[in-house]
Amino acid sequence: MPDKKTSTSKDKKIILSSIFILMLGAVGAMYLDGSLNNNRYALLDEYKLMKQCINTNNRNANICACALEKVQETINKDSLLKNKNKFYTSFEQEVLRCKNIK
Repeated sequence: MPDKKTSTSKDKKIILSSIFILMLGAVGAMYLDGSLNNNRYALLDEYKLMKQCINTNNRNANICACALEKVQETINKDSLLKNKNKFYTSFEQEVLRCKNIK
C-alpha cells in the first residue's frame, strides 16, 4: 500500500507545478498581446485617417487600410504626433504601393 504522506506530497508538487505553469502562461499571453498591439494608433485617430483617405479621390477602403497598416509598421504613435509631414508623405507612398498590389 502506498504511503499517504508520500502520495500527498507528490500531489501538492503536481498541483503547485500546474498552478505555476498556468500563471506563467497567463503572464506570457498578456505580454504577447500587449507587444503585438503596441504600435497601433488610437482608434479615433485610425478612424479619422481612414475616413480622410477614403474621401480623398474616392479611394477604396482596402487600399487605405493597407496603407495605414504599412505606415504603422514604420512610424510609431509618438513619431506621428511629432512629425505629421513625414507621416503623410509615407502614407501617400504606401497608398500608391497598395494600389499596385490590389
